[in-house]
Amino acid sequence: MKNILIFILLIVIHTSYSQSVTISTTKYTVNQLVNQVLVNSPCVLSTNVISRTGTAFGSSNGIGYFENTNTAFPFSSGVVLSTGDVTKIPAPNTTILSDGFPAWSGDSDLEANLLSQSGITMNSVNASYIEFDFQPKTPSFDFYFLFASEEYGTSQCNFSDAFAFLLKDVTAGGSTVNLAVIPGTMIPVSVETIRNNTNNSNCPSAYPSYFGAFNGPGFGPAINFNGQTISMIASAASLDVTHVYRIKLVIADGGNNTGYDSAIFLEANSFNIGQDVLGLDYTTANKAAICPGNTLPTLSASGLDPATTFVWKKNGIVFSPTQTGKTLNLNTITPLVSSGIHTYSVTYKEPECIAVTDEIII
Repeated sequence: MKNILIFILLIVIHTSYSQSVTISTTKYTVNQLVNQVLVNSPCVLSTNVISRTGTAFGSSNGIGYFENTNTAFPFSSGVVLSTGDVTKIPAPNTTILSDGFPAWSGDSDLEANLLSQSGITMNSVNASYIEFDFQPKTPSFDFYFLFASEEYGTSQCNFSDAFAFLLKDVTAGGSTVNLAVIPGTMIPVSVETIRNNTNNSNCPSAYPSYFGAFNGPGFGPAINFNGQTISMIASAASLDVTHVYRIKLVIADGGNNTGYDSAIFLEANSFNIGQDVLGLDYTTANKAAICPGNTLPTLSASGLDPATTFVWKKNGIVFSPTQTGKTLNLNTITPLVSSGIHTYSVTYKEPECIAVTDEIII
């Protein structure tokens, strides 16, 4: 009986790690990928959605929708943009992805930003992008992404493939900012800037804490790429909620070389341009945990319509007396916050919109 149980356990473990992502290029239009998959907010609509990929040049489709059940990959679903054929992304990792005709052009916006913001010269080819306008409901927004590439290993010592999340204030004009950078720096994410020299001893490691995995052959990984970063966050702050912004999500092969494809995976429902008004959790994972005795934050759901109504809860229970303001000062509410992990939430309803609940961990 013990041997049978061990065998069953091994089957379960193998199954959980052997699933591949699934890719669809037809389940959603690009507009739906933005407004139903990435944003998926009942009160926010992204407009002027445009895209381009290899199909415009008689080549591969580099834009698709993915789903995943493999625990070795952090996202369950979302949007993927590739410099090659997205239908070849599913595991096993047994082939080198090098799709895309030379006629499939690169992206001048990506090249210009890498040069102006990071001092990097790039000659791009095989670019895929989605861009759209939005008006944020809060002064900051964020979303989660993962970068994967066939360049990990053999070609990770030099800058080649690149991607960017290019944000521009349409109302005010001004410069374009790339949000796809290593936290706390202006360094763009690539195989050169995030790597582990265990996979190539010809160059030192670079920000290895952001490197996720070097994928071996077979069905262990969820994707058919040699390596991938951990789940990372792109964010922007000090936005003007009265302005319209435009963001371009773009990736391209570098060095005018169509070989060794790369991809960016964008987590579904994570593109926060209004639905998550409370911001990031105050946790050790976010390097924002609060030490005992320190001042607690004042939670704020500001930036919404002046006629918005609010109801605050702690651990799912409405405060008594009811807290209905747009802010909640954790230093003054009773009972006072004790040590431990606490979840606070606010349910807000703007005029002519359904109620939305956002929560934050302290």
